This record gives sequence, structure tokens and C-alpha cells, in this order.
Amino acid sequence: MQIGKQEFNSGLGFLIRSAREKQGLSQRDLAQKMGLTFQQMHKYESGQSLISLYRLYQISEVLGVSFGSYISFNFPEYEYKILPKEKIKSILKNLQNDFLQMIKKIDLYY
Repeated sequence: MQIGKQEFNSGLGFLIRSAREKQGLSQRDLAQKMGLTFQQMHKYESGQSLISLYRLYQISEVLGVSFGSYISFNFPEYEYKILPKEKIKSILKNLQNDFLQMIKKIDLYY
């Protein structure tokens, strides 16, 4: 099942927000550590802006979360309270598959 760009961005933003909140940081705090505006961080977390792989790497370094966790959407320590756990797992699995397909397409160009 293919998911849309907005759903993909929102899922990734949700993971970033979860990691940020676990660290006790506000969006403003994280943005400042990244050298970004609060508004840009909000756009990343809400799924309004696509996050580059390099920016995702930077965020993972600041939050102390392995970059691979974002790539694999593997965050077992976080509770997902917005949707039922099974729905979240299904969405994240689809995001992971679509992301890996996107990476394979990128590799074909380089």
C-alpha cells in the first residue's frame, strides 16, 4: 500500500516530536539547537515540510536517537496515544516500506 507525501511527512514528524518531548525539549529549544526557526521546526513536526536526510541526521544527533531509528521507524519505547497501537504500527510499516523504496530509487540516480 502506497501512502501519500503528507502522511509520510506527518508520520516522520510524529516520531521527531515524540523523541523531542522525551528529551523534555520544546520546539523552540530544538530549533535553537539546530540553528533553525521555531516555525521551520513546527513545519517538520506537523508534516508541512519535507525533511532532508541530512537534516534528519542532524535532528537525530541533537536528540540522541540513532539515525537508523528514523529510517526504520523503530521507536518501540514511545507510547502512541493518538491512534490505536495497531493502526500506528500499520502506518509506520507502510512509511518504512515507502521510504526504503524511495532510497532505492535515489540510489539508481547516483
